[in-house]
Amino acid sequence: MTNITEFRKRYHYDPIYDKIGEGGFAKVYKARDNYYQRDVARKFYYGSLGDRYSVQAEVEKMLEIQHPNLIQFYGVETLLAPEEDLKAPDGKVQVGIMEYVNGGDFDDFMASFPSQETIKKALTEILQALAYLHDRGIIHRDIKPQNILMHHQNNQWIVKIGDFGLARQAADSRLSSKLLGTVEYIAPEQLDPTQFGKNGKLSTNVDLWGFGVIVAEIFTGESPFGNRNEGNTHEQVMFNILKKDINEHIAQVPAPYKDMIAWCLRKHAEDRVQTAHQLLQLLEGKTAISPAKTRSTATPIIEMPLSQAQKITIFVICTLASPLVGLVYYLFTKNRQPQNAKQVLQLLPFAGIAWLLLWLLLSWLFM
Repeated sequence: MTNITEFRKRYHYDPIYDKIGEGGFAKVYKARDNYYQRDVARKFYYGSLGDRYSVQAEVEKMLEIQHPNLIQFYGVETLLAPEEDLKAPDGKVQVGIMEYVNGGDFDDFMASFPSQETIKKALTEILQALAYLHDRGIIHRDIKPQNILMHHQNNQWIVKIGDFGLARQAADSRLSSKLLGTVEYIAPEQLDPTQFGKNGKLSTNVDLWGFGVIVAEIFTGESPFGNRNEGNTHEQVMFNILKKDINEHIAQVPAPYKDMIAWCLRKHAEDRVQTAHQLLQLLEGKTAISPAKTRSTATPIIEMPLSQAQKITIFVICTLASPLVGLVYYLFTKNRQPQNAKQVLQLLPFAGIAWLLLWLLLSWLFM
């Protein structure tokens, strides 16, 4: 337990001008750590006791991991008295001390019109951070632009993924009936675990779905499944996540990003790309993801098979065209009809090929 006076002596901040952001049960301020002479971010958690226990778990989890593209946590303190604008129900407040990031979030970064090379570097760093987490069995569960912060240093942008309030160990991450995360970026199995999940648990590739949505937004300028800020309802976005085919939406996206989006946004968790390492390889052009490298041999989402109605239309056209072809052939060859068995036998291979093509057409139509 830390006395509020001692805390303020070490961390100097202005509660008005140094406020960085605010969420459902936390506020974040920039502060100066007078002991280490560095800028830090202080996250005040003022929700219910249950919320703050979750926060405590978040901070403890983050203290165990170290990666240049993850927000570094320095510690957590419990204050005896809340700050002026914080109303903790029990007169206490938890404060997380973490690395200060100066460049805003990923949306702010994209609004600065970065170069293609800078975007590629940022996406690489996101995947490297996710690979680090996933290798340790940690699922972030809320990958979205607002949780991907950007630090600008020495004329370079550096990715810093934060907000681990929903992070869980993969082994303990059972599918829940409660909707967790931001709807525009959640995977289908979080909405319908029976149809799209696997073994009743979330996999690390839940985070890769969110990553795929972000990449789609970068290269198309809009969310592939709609956005509540653009007039879509919560229910419309969820319906699109479960049902919408994104092929047309990403048709003009350049390689290799089109393939990355396609593999990330497969509806079924088992069919989706399984690891961030695979996406890093694809981004660097070192290898292509094939069904054999995932846990399923399902047809890639980027393939665009014709609908049943289109198949029937083609079959009808071919069927109606066949007599016309025969009529034209007769008109041009009526004076040159075969006169003996040898000439008839010479025509049999062509007839056989025609029947073979018709059989293949019928098989394709009803397969």
